Order: sequence, then structure tokens, then C-alpha cells
Amino acid sequence: MGLCTSIEAIPVQPPRPVVPQRPQRPERPQRETKHHQSHVTQQHDPSIDWSRFRALVPLRQEFFIRPQDIEFVRRLPSAMNITCLVHVHGEAVVLKAVPQDGRDTRAAMQSLVAEIKNMSRIHHPNIVDFRGFTFMKSLGLCAAFESMQTKSLWDVLSHPKLTARLSWPKQKIQYAIDVCRALDYMHSLRPKLIHRNVKASKVRLNHGFRVAKLSGFDLARDQTFEKTMTKAGLGDIQWSAPELLIDGDYSELVDIYAFGVLLVELDTCEVPLKAAIRRMSDVELHTALKTGRLRPAPSSSCPPEVAKVIKHCLQFDPRNRPSSSRLLRMLLAVQTNLNR
Repeated sequence: MGLCTSIEAIPVQPPRPVVPQRPQRPERPQRETKHHQSHVTQQHDPSIDWSRFRALVPLRQEFFIRPQDIEFVRRLPSAMNITCLVHVHGEAVVLKAVPQDGRDTRAAMQSLVAEIKNMSRIHHPNIVDFRGFTFMKSLGLCAAFESMQTKSLWDVLSHPKLTARLSWPKQKIQYAIDVCRALDYMHSLRPKLIHRNVKASKVRLNHGFRVAKLSGFDLARDQTFEKTMTKAGLGDIQWSAPELLIDGDYSELVDIYAFGVLLVELDTCEVPLKAAIRRMSDVELHTALKTGRLRPAPSSSCPPEVAKVIKHCLQFDPRNRPSSSRLLRMLLAVQTNLNR
């Protein structure tokens, strides 16, 4: 099935209730016996030096995948990481590893370990599912995720023929709700999990392009109150809340700001602040964003209800932004209004 046909065939989603129940953390499905047995066996494999990855030792019982259970299919294109499509007991899985010859290999490896730890404790229908981790001789440490084998939301938005078939009442508002459900779930955890890199390129669409799933958790971190949250390695500046660009602590509300920018992406189908990036230097852009003088804006054709939500999300003062649960209620109300 061609991608254009899939988008065009998406039916109108019926409006959902305006006031949802607070999402409960779904139970992670039990793995099949053959997976569990392979994990138990591999714990004692002498070829693996677990002392290098002590943080992953508590996870090996449930999440370790034996290398001999992995069948390589092909390499996948990736700008930053090494990604491969493989089969694990017949299931298509994507492996993610970090290059071993770069200057930032150590930092990238620490980030991958953190991603594995974070993903091991979450499970939600609007988050790309974590399948486990493994060690490959040629790749080193690898994280394993469900294989979506579809385009990212940005791939769709940047395709002129596809964007012509997208509308707010049909696909766009549903994609926004799906991503917001994922954030609401993450922010309801204790400790809260902050994504820190919400954008259209980090959203995957399933087969049929009806469901959006949040991915890209390499920058995600637990929110802790014992120490200031680090800003190292954060996402692109256009999606960064002002508090990320200045000295000081931040909270899960940086995800709300980034979500507002994602809504702008959905509306304009363009890179946020594309014109400003062309005319301003990096220093000028950084200063304008951190002082609140510049922020992404929706198009003139954006539905007023959506534009209002964007305005709430992009408030300079994080205390004036809605929580993810309130934001979800707002989006459900917008969906109802758009489909009247």
C-alpha cells in the first residue's frame, strides 16, 4: 500500500469524551516463555562483561536478549546512531547502537544506558514499545524496540502531496491527542519522566497511519528534586523552552512547550522558525528565544481553537503552561468542536 493512499484513506475519528479518566500505567505484557528462558540462560554467559554496565544488571532477567536469538535483516538509515532491522524469535525488532569510533562515544553510551533504564519502566499504546537490550560483537550495547517500519510524522508533514490530504478535524488533532496521552502518562509516573525532545521527527505513525507513537527517548530523564536537572545534550533550539536556554532548573513543563511547537509543525508543515533561522545568527536566535521575544507561531489558517492551545503551551513562564492532563482535556474539547 502506498503512503499517499494510506493517508487519504484514514477515516474521520469520532470525538472522544471531553473529560478523560487519568491514565493508569498499563501493565507490561508478559513475555513469551521462550524469551524468558533465553534471558535466564544468558545471565551466566561468561563472554559478557557485566561490570561495564552495572546499571543494567537488575534488568537482565526480564529484558536481556541473547545474541544467538537475533537474526540480522538489514541496516536502517540513521543520522546519529547505528540502527538495524532484526528478527527475534520471528518478531521484527529494531536495534539501536551508538558508533564506537566517535569523540562522544562515552557520553553516547551513557545516554543509551539511561534510555534503556527509562524505557524498561514504561509501557503505553502511544509510546514505541521497548523490547529489551543485547550485546553484539560488531555493535556493542544495543537497545531493542518494536519495529514500526513506517514514516515519522515529520516525514509525512514534509511531503507536499501528503500534507494536502491532512486536516485538523481528521488526522492532525488525533495525532496531537496521541502524543499528549503519551506525555500525560510519562508525567504521571513517580518520578516523572521528562522526554526533553518532543518534535514531529520523534513521532512514529503505525501501519495505516491512524496511531501516533512517541519515540526518541535518548534525552529523556527522570525528574529529581535533589539536584538541578542537567541541560547537556538537549534537543534543537526551536523546540527548547526558554528555561532550558538560561540558567536555572526546569520541570516536565518543558515538554509542554515543545508540544506547542509540535502543534505548530502540524499546522504549518514547516521547520519551526525557518525564516528566523535564515536571517538571524545563532547568538541572535538563542537570545531572542530565551528572552521570549521570538517563538514559533501557527499559520493564519490555523483553527482558532488550536491556536489558543498553542498560545497556552508556549507561555514564557512555565507556571502559566497547562499540565499534560489539562492539555489533554483541552485537545479533546478541540476535537469535539472541530468535528461538529
